Amino acid sequence: MEIWLDSIDTATIAAAAKLGLLAGITTNPRILSKTHNIADTLHKILDLQTGPVAVQVTATDTEAMIDEAMSIYAFSSRCIVKIPVNRAGLQAMHRLRQRNIPLMATAVLFPHQALLASLQGASYIAPYFSHLDAGKAPDAVMQNIVDVLRINDSQAKVLAASVKTLEQFMTSAMMGIAALTIKTELFQELIEDQLTVETFLQGFRSDWEKTHGKLSIQQMLHCE
Repeated sequence: MEIWLDSIDTATIAAAAKLGLLAGITTNPRILSKTHNIADTLHKILDLQTGPVAVQVTATDTEAMIDEAMSIYAFSSRCIVKIPVNRAGLQAMHRLRQRNIPLMATAVLFPHQALLASLQGASYIAPYFSHLDAGKAPDAVMQNIVDVLRINDSQAKVLAASVKTLEQFMTSAMMGIAALTIKTELFQELIEDQLTVETFLQGFRSDWEKTHGKLSIQQMLHCE
């Protein structure tokens, strides 16, 4: 499963990249509204990690979406263009596919949107996990999205967005979802030292020090 960060926080991005856990970065207009220099911010993010960066169009009509998408991809070929799955967005996807622009379908709330976006050539389908069809359990709708793409032999990857809890993270993993994008807070929760883990490690250290004191395993291997 691919783990993406839904953030422009450079410290978190750098930390995730060092761990080797980071597949890419997702952004949206709300996230990028927190910086005044969009180009500089995106350059930094591209430099900090080797994966793609998803950037969403801000236009609302088809022609303007296409123009913005071309500009985003011209900025960097590592940019994936996020397009909302509405009438204008589907029309834009159809034409952008003919130009081989990599696409991520966003604002996905229903299985039929996912299917339509996959038919338009989106590489990633990004349903909002926490906001899926209010009439059903979000995980059931997410499973329907996964199933409808599989049944129709879609090559598109489901990228679960708006994943807010460890429970949702694990639910996504258990469904076999290809990718998900998470906020800084959830990433920190994933990698923080859990109390039970630290208890085990403390026991190991205590037993080691009783016999070998402060010597490290490296020192012991070269002691003879």
